Formats: sequence, structure tokens, C-alpha cells
Amino acid sequence: MRKTILGITAFAVFLLSIASASAGLYCGEPTVTPLIAGQKIDAGTVSVWNDIDYLYVKYETTGGWCLTETHLAVKENITYIPQKNGNPIPGQFEYSNTSLPVCTKNFMYTINMSKSGFDVNDDLVIAAHAVVKTFDAYGNVTASQTGWGNGTNFPGKNWAMYFQYRVQGCYYTSNYCGESTNTTLYAGRTIDTGMVRVWNDADTLYVEYTATGNWCLDVTHLAVKENLADIPVNNAGNPEPGQFEYSTTHPTCTKEYTYEIDLGDKGFDVNDGLYVAAHASMFEYINGIKTNQQTGWGDGTRFVQKGSWATYFQYTVQDCPVIPKTLKIPSIVNMLIAYPGANSYWGVTLSGVPAGYDIWNGVWNGWCADSRVTIGQGTHNNVNAYLSTDPLLATKCPSCVNDENWAAVNYIINQNYAGATWKEIQAAIWNFTESATPDFGTVSGYNKTITQMIIDDTNANYEDFVVGTGDWMAVLLSISNQVQLLFIEVDP
Repeated sequence: MRKTILGITAFAVFLLSIASASAGLYCGEPTVTPLIAGQKIDAGTVSVWNDIDYLYVKYETTGGWCLTETHLAVKENITYIPQKNGNPIPGQFEYSNTSLPVCTKNFMYTINMSKSGFDVNDDLVIAAHAVVKTFDAYGNVTASQTGWGNGTNFPGKNWAMYFQYRVQGCYYTSNYCGESTNTTLYAGRTIDTGMVRVWNDADTLYVEYTATGNWCLDVTHLAVKENLADIPVNNAGNPEPGQFEYSTTHPTCTKEYTYEIDLGDKGFDVNDGLYVAAHASMFEYINGIKTNQQTGWGDGTRFVQKGSWATYFQYTVQDCPVIPKTLKIPSIVNMLIAYPGANSYWGVTLSGVPAGYDIWNGVWNGWCADSRVTIGQGTHNNVNAYLSTDPLLATKCPSCVNDENWAAVNYIINQNYAGATWKEIQAAIWNFTESATPDFGTVSGYNKTITQMIIDDTNANYEDFVVGTGDWMAVLLSISNQVQLLFIEVDP
């Protein structure tokens, strides 16, 4: 079933989800390896993943351990990593940060894959080095260790390690709603301190602030309006961030923050052009000291040409087309059927299904498509299986499409009707699978009012429904046109 995000919330986003969350882009699962300190201490993790353009390497510590330095090498061959006598030289690694804020718990590198020459299916060698420390309540160092992302030892004599990652291909899921709009988060007018990114799914608009380097978010203010004139400004035309609809004061040195705005609550619709004013109070955090306080804005067009340099940018709400769901099913199965099922007309137990398919041996909710055609309970072998959404269904199984409206049936099995038992659902299904009046004998006692409500709702809505990722699909089980046609619900 489709999920709806309720209300307007703001939350800190876990970076590991960023690469795939925006715009429904899926690029496989991340590779996660322990961050080992002092050869034997589990001090956290190193995670690696990619999207279409970038490779992400994120360090995270656990317990009382803190990052104070990181050095990273990512190469296509181990011989390209700087070494002496087979021992890596972290100080010569391509990526490093040796001035992390006191007790940094996570740090991420973002690597442009095109500039680095990395492509899909490239096998990369990653050496992730760190210096980790623990501190007492007064900020004194109580322990210090060298750390490495766990993997294979380098050929030298020390215990330094590397691990491997294969660049993943990417595809769009049913949550794909177009590309995000990204703009630079400038502080003090000219300092690149990070990024503001805007995207939406079917229900929610997301505005994400990310601070990079030593820069941190102190306070953020956000205005999102359909008309530029609705953004609060003073008499001179300069924006008034303190009057913006959304604002948050952040914990010390917050690096990422995302606002979620319910599209329905704000009246925003597909193709609406929005004006976004993303303000931030920024500072640098160096050696535990806040310094260089600056005002920041998401880059765009200036509100006024003279005076304040405050800027806004624009975003168009993207459409979210449903990508039809596909299933891999065998052409022949064996089944045992029993009436009634636990929550359906038939209880269908499949057998003889080889591994590697999207249906499997086990019990499924089953439904009857022919109330006036019989089938015996028990075992039936060599049953033909078909997808109800197959565009060639009429050719493959002509008897499966005599009167059956499978689009309507798929709509019904994806709803949760209050008060409906399997009897009311089955009676409604027959309305869309038979042209003649069904034989309701096997659902005697069903509530006709509820069944009619299901029928009316389906007639009003099924034509706009597409079985997408996360939805249930009817898989047809047919023996012959002389035997009752039935179907099972295949879960998402």
C-alpha cells in the first residue's frame, strides 16, 4: 500500500540515505565495514555508497571515540595508493582533514566520480585511515589510537588495511519525482559553505541544508511561497528571516538539516513554481571554538539590487509518475486449494515453484473469478500462472479476459475497506469478473451495503490506479476454460 507522510516536520537526516532518498534514486546497498582502532578495538564504521555522480565515504564513531583526523585514498588499483615498502602513507592520501572539530562523531567525503574516472562496475580499493581519541569531561585526551577501515592488510609490515567497493548502477524507483534543485549555500556573500537542495515526492517537499568543511549551521530560517511577494520583507524590500514560516536553532556544529513540508497542507501541486528563501546563520568550528560567524543564503536572485545581498531561488514541484510493477513468475505451478482461506475466499498453497521467482512455495490469499464455474478442493498440478497486468494476457490466456476487469480487481485488493470481511470483498470482485449475476451462495450472509460501497469506490477510482512498487498484484492461476479461474494476491 502507498504510504502518506502526515503533518509538517523537520528532522536531521542520516547521511547514508541521502544518495538514494532524493528523487527515488536507488543505487544498491552501501558497503559498511568496521572502523578498527589499535588493531583490535571496534571504534565505529566506514560506509561507502554512490549515486549517479558521486561516491560517498562516511566515517562514524561509536561509544566514546571521536574523530580528530581522517585520510582517504580511493583508487582502482592498490598500487596507486601511496606506499613505502608496502606500508601506506596516509599523509600523502588524496583526501584528508586534519582539523576536525573536537569530538567529531561523523565525517563524509564526497568524490566526483567523473573527475576521478570511476564508472559503473569499477572495483575500487579504499584505504580509510583515521586518528580517534577519547576525552574526559574536561576535554583532556584519555586515549588515542590509529584507525583503519577493516579489510585486507597491505603487503607491508604494519597492520594498515584496505577494503573494496564496486560502483553500483542506479535506477529510479516508483518514488521518482524528477531531479532535485541544488544551489550553493554562500556565507558572507562569497564563501562556499555547503549546499541547499530541494526535491519532492508525491506528498512532501524537502529542503535540505548541508554545511561542508569546518562550517556549521547555527540557525536556519526558511520561506517557501508560490508568490515572491508573500515572503516577509521590510520597507526596503530586504527579507526578514525572523518572520519566515520555518526556523530552527541547531545543536552545536550541526552539519545537515532537512525541513519537510506537506504539499497538500500548503496547497502546492505538480508544476507549481515556488520561491525558496533559505537563510542560515553559519560559523566555523575549529579546535572546539566557534569563530567567523556569517550570514548565509541559498544562492539565487537578489531580493534588492542595492543593500542586502540576500537571495532566493526557484523550484518547480515535480510530477511523480508511478512505475508499473513487474514480477517474475514461473509459467507452471502446483497448488492445493481450501475453502475458505484464513482471510480470503481460497487458501492457496503453492508448490513446485523454483527459486528465483517473485512467488514461492507457501500459502497465499486466493480469490474466485468465476462464481458459476466449479473447481474441486485439493491438489491441482501443472496450473498455468499469468500476470494480471500482462499486456499480452488476451493472447496467452483468452479465457482469462472474457469478462474480467483486472484493473478494477487490482484496485480492490490494494484497499483497506472498513468493516469488510473476505465475503464482501469477494462479492465485489465478482462484479468486475463476471457479466452475469454472480452466484452468491458461497458468500451467504455478506453485507450488501459494504459490497456496494466497494463497487462504487472502485468504479470511481480504478481507472487512475496503476499497480506500482509496494502494491499488491493479482497473479492468475488457470487450469482450463472449463475449470474455475482463480487468482492470488502477491505481496509487494
